[in-house]
Amino acid sequence: MYVEVEERRVYRLLHPKTATIIVAKGRTGRLNAMAASWVMPTSVDPPLVVAAISPKRYTFELLSGDGEFTVNIPSVDMKDIVEFVGRESGRDIDKFSSGRIETMPAVKVGAPCISGVLACMEARVWAIYPAGDHKLVVG
Repeated sequence: MYVEVEERRVYRLLHPKTATIIVAKGRTGRLNAMAASWVMPTSVDPPLVVAAISPKRYTFELLSGDGEFTVNIPSVDMKDIVEFVGRESGRDIDKFSSGRIETMPAVKVGAPCISGVLACMEARVWAIYPAGDHKLVVG
């Protein structure tokens, strides 16, 4: 027997459950962090990762063009940081000072990594593709 379910509820079952934190650095040097779970590896050679980001988000604004970003995989005890960066807008506040988020320099890009994460991937925008109400940012 089948039960009709709203698309948005089904999508929640399909998308990855790992929450990441994307830290973006725009051309102006301004930083922002956002929670993102629609992130996945895309290519091994060259190594690429893709994140689905709404163009309404401040992070997308920073990444448009040749922005740099890091994909941070937080530990379970960092859930408060994930919730904070997902709830607040970087247009309104500096999330790093307001949320007391500590960073460490990345090796190859200007966007920093968040201190204490399980892993941090560094990326430069490689391409941006339309995908409905989101854009696929490949780095």
